Amino acid sequence: MDRQIGVGQVKTAGNAMARGPLPKRGPRKSVIGSGRAALAEAIRRHPNDPGRQMAAFLEEAPLPSLIGRAREVSAKTRTNHGDMLRGAIADLKAINMRVQRLDQLNRRQVVALAAYWTNERGQTAGTVANKLSALRKFFTLVGRQDVVPKRDALYEALAASGVTQQMVTRQQVALDSKAWTPKGVLPREVIEEVRETHPHEALLLELMLAWGLRVSEALGLRPHASDTPDGLLVHRETKGGRWRKVPYLKDEQKAAYQRDVLDRCRQWAEKSRGLEMGYPKMTLKQARSRLYNVMADLGVTLERRGVVCHGLRHEFAGDMFFDLTGHRPPSENGAVADWYKKNKMQVNAAYLQVSEALGHWRRDISSAYLGSPAKMSKTQRARVEQWVEQIEGKPELLLRLLNGGAEQIWITGAAAQGLPLRNGESMQLAVRLRCGWTAADLNRVDDVVRAMATVPIQLIPCLGQQPQGEAVEVFLRR
Repeated sequence: MDRQIGVGQVKTAGNAMARGPLPKRGPRKSVIGSGRAALAEAIRRHPNDPGRQMAAFLEEAPLPSLIGRAREVSAKTRTNHGDMLRGAIADLKAINMRVQRLDQLNRRQVVALAAYWTNERGQTAGTVANKLSALRKFFTLVGRQDVVPKRDALYEALAASGVTQQMVTRQQVALDSKAWTPKGVLPREVIEEVRETHPHEALLLELMLAWGLRVSEALGLRPHASDTPDGLLVHRETKGGRWRKVPYLKDEQKAAYQRDVLDRCRQWAEKSRGLEMGYPKMTLKQARSRLYNVMADLGVTLERRGVVCHGLRHEFAGDMFFDLTGHRPPSENGAVADWYKKNKMQVNAAYLQVSEALGHWRRDISSAYLGSPAKMSKTQRARVEQWVEQIEGKPELLLRLLNGGAEQIWITGAAAQGLPLRNGESMQLAVRLRCGWTAADLNRVDDVVRAMATVPIQLIPCLGQQPQGEAVEVFLRR
C-alpha cells in the first residue's frame, strides 16, 4: 500500500485521517489568557478576598490541558490543582506576603513560596514541582505565563534562600534497569510462552518490545494506519495526545524483527472490525485491566518474575541507546563512567533521540529509562567500595592470606569497574605472591579466598608489579 507522510498528517490509500498538526512544545496559543475573564469576574465578586477569588476562578474558568491535543483535564487533575492553588494562597499568609487580589501575585512571591515549601515545610522535590506546575498553569490561563521561573532561572532565584537544584528537582534517574534482560528474564522466550495460550497478548507485548509502546498505545494501535516506510507513527492513545515517529533501528536483525512484528500485527488487525490491536467492545480502561489480568495469570508480574509489561519499554530504550552508541545504557552498567564523559555529545544526542522515540520532549526524561552517567559513576564507586569492604573488613581472611604467601591483592575485571556480577559471574582477584612462590602457594591462597568469600572468585596470579587494566588494590595489613 502506497503511503505519503505529510507534515502533521497521515494519508493512506483509501484511508485518510484528518488530524491536526503534530503537537509542539509549550502551551497552545488558544490556552494562553483563556481564563482572564473568569479571573476578572472572580475579583469583582470577591474584593479583598483572594481565597474566595481563587475558589470562584476554579469554578468558572475552563481548565484545558496546556499541551497535546485540545481537551479538558480530568476531574481528578482539576481537584488536585484546585487544592494546590488554594493552599498556595493560604501559605502566602504564613510567610507574611498577603495579597488582596489574585492579579497582584508576582514572581517574588512564587519563589518565596517554593523556598517556604522546601525549607519550612520540608516537602519533597516532587511535591514542590507539582505545586509550581499548578501555579504555572494558573498564570498561563490568565496570560502571565512568565511569572513562574523555569529551570535555571528558578534554581538561581532559590539559591539565595539556600535551596539547591536537587531540592526542587524530581529524581528521574534509573539507578537500576527496569528492563527484562538485566534481570535475567529473556523477553522473547517469555513472549513465546505467552503465545502458546494467548497469541493476542503476545503480539501486544511484542509491540512494546520492538517499538517501545506504552500499554495504552499498543492496545490503541491501528497497524495499517501507522505503518510508514521509515518507522511507526504513534498517534492513538498517546500521553498528552502527542504524536511521534518511532524509527527502525540501524541493526539489521533488530529492524527485521520490528518489521516482522508490524506485519503480524497487520494480519491480526485485519480480523478486527476496528482494525486495531485492542479488545473489541472494551473501553481502554477495561482493555488494560484484561491485559494485566492475563499477565498475572501467566506469572508475568513483579512478584513472580521481577518484571512488568512496562519493562519492555525500558528494554526498547536500552536497545535503541545501544543501536546509537554501541554501548548499553548507564542503568545497565554498559560502560565505565569515563566513556560516557569522553563521549558526552554522542550520549546527549542518543538520549534526545531515545526520548523522542518514547514520546517525550525532554532529554532528561530518558534518564528514567537509561540511567545517568553521573549517577552511574556514583553507583559504581559505591559498588567497588562494597567489594573492597568484603575483603578488608575480614581480619581473619587478611591474616590467612598473608600467612598463605600473598603480598598484594587487587580486584580486577568488571568488579574493579563497579559493574555488577551477573548470572554467577566470578569476581576476579589478582594476587602477587612472595618471591619464589609455587603452584601450591597459589592453591593455598585460592582455598582461603574461596572458603571465606560470599561470591564466586577467580584467582589470577600477578606476574608483574601490578595487574593490567582496571584494578583496585585491597590493602593487606596484619
